[in-house]
Amino acid sequence: MKNVWIEKEIIIEELNIRGFADLIVEEDDGSIYLYDVKTMNAWSYKFKFSKKYKEENSNHHEMQLATYGVGVKKEFGRLDGMYIAYYNKDSSLIKEKE
Repeated sequence: MKNVWIEKEIIIEELNIRGFADLIVEEDDGSIYLYDVKTMNAWSYKFKFSKKYKEENSNHHEMQLATYGVGVKKEFGRLDGMYIAYYNKDSSLIKEKE
């Protein structure tokens, strides 16, 4: 890894957006990856990854990540991947979604 930013401020002035990206990683080859970490209790985690959960019911995590992705691409000139890491704070399990 070349650089790592934690809680990096993201500003998109033309959209009047300001937020903080949890993690941005720049690899040695210059590739840029954006990560957003969502903590959940055991019940929410189980519900999120159950077969009954319908993704279209709640896409605000993905929309937040996509918005930050716009800002990261604008600032760094590229964005090679975006991920949401769902962290179960009761069991420390992590599932990642690209």
